[in-house]
Amino acid sequence: MYADQGRYDEAEALYLEALEGRARILGEDHQATLRTRNHLADMYERQGRHAEAERLRVEDE
Repeated sequence: MYADQGRYDEAEALYLEALEGRARILGEDHQATLRTRNHLADMYERQGRHAEAERLRVEDE
């Protein structure tokens, strides 16, 4: 929601917090963890942060 409003700093903080928690509790390969990584990568793409987005996507494969 923050990302849709252009509030990328706030969105990034929440995505990173969610990603850390899901990875710790569910594991790196859990579908919810991967989905959160993908959402974060999508947001980075919208910001033109292509290298960061690619890093997240490559690690998912």
